Formats: sequence, C-alpha cells, structure tokens
Amino acid sequence: MTEKIDNRMSTVNKNQTDRMTKALERLTEHIDKLEEKGADVATARTAISIALANVEEQAGKDYVFTITDERNLGTSVKASYDLLKQDLRSVQALLVKAKEAVVEAYKTAKTLKKITPTPTVVAP
Repeated sequence: MTEKIDNRMSTVNKNQTDRMTKALERLTEHIDKLEEKGADVATARTAISIALANVEEQAGKDYVFTITDERNLGTSVKASYDLLKQDLRSVQALLVKAKEAVVEAYKTAKTLKKITPTPTVVAP
C-alpha cells in the first residue's frame, strides 16, 4: 500500500511538472516571436528562466514518508502530500509570474506599435 501511495505522489509530481514545462515552452515561443519584432523581452525571458529552473528542481524531488507504526501512517502520508502540494503551488506561482511578464511584453509591444509614426507621402 505504501508503495502505491509513493508511486501516486511521484506520478502527480511528474504530471504537474511536465504540464508546467510545456507551458513555459509555449511562453518561450511567444517571447521569441516578440523578440523578432524588436520588442524588449528581457524581463519576460528572465522570469521564464527562473520558473523553468524551479520546475526542473521540482521534477527531481522525491517525497518520502517515514512509517514507524500503523498509527503514524496517516499523518506521515498527509505531511508528504501537503509538502508536495505546497511545493507545486510555489512553482505554479513562478509560472504565473512568467506568464504575466509575457503579457506585459505583448502590451508594451502593442503600445509601441501604436506610437510608432507611419511616414506620410505628400503628393506634389
């Protein structure tokens, strides 16, 4: 039974970190497109790098619970699950910050596009 719980926690961690990695890859694609258009994406790229490093660190974590007797089983498993949940929420918060930085880069690029004057041709 404990092996099944341990496998479940590992599966949850892997699924969540895989999902976050894919989201960060999509954000990187958006940033690359903005950069091609000349937008300043340094802040967004930094936020994505920080989030990606934390996701990779989270993916490498293993949640172990110690069982001394059957009475301890429930509290030990709950403590491990709570730690997993807390760690995933922390990494998710960094993912949200990265997304916000990308959105801000898009807003800035859109504003600059509106401000950039277009040359007018005067007919003789």
